[in-house]
Amino acid sequence: MSDVDADVPRYVEDLKVESAGEETRIRGTLRQEGVSKDFRALVPIYVELGKNETARVGMVPMVGEASVPVDVKLKLPKKAHKALVNAHGEVLARE
Repeated sequence: MSDVDADVPRYVEDLKVESAGEETRIRGTLRQEGVSKDFRALVPIYVELGKNETARVGMVPMVGEASVPVDVKLKLPKKAHKALVNAHGEVLARE
């Protein structure tokens, strides 16, 4: 048996979805907490397009406890209602 500590991050997001002409803009910050300095994750960002309808729009690379700015413009097939982080639990995380 090995003595391995597993990091389980917590994600705190402050993301806003805005219309930018024909594009959608997602901006704000994403923070990863409760992990060691070497912990790495690719954190998925989704938008909610309708009831039970989401689309993954990107992945944010994060290392250790960090706060990362997010500012992207996208063309989407529908109006986005809100941004979601790790919506389908791809990264094991705390609530």
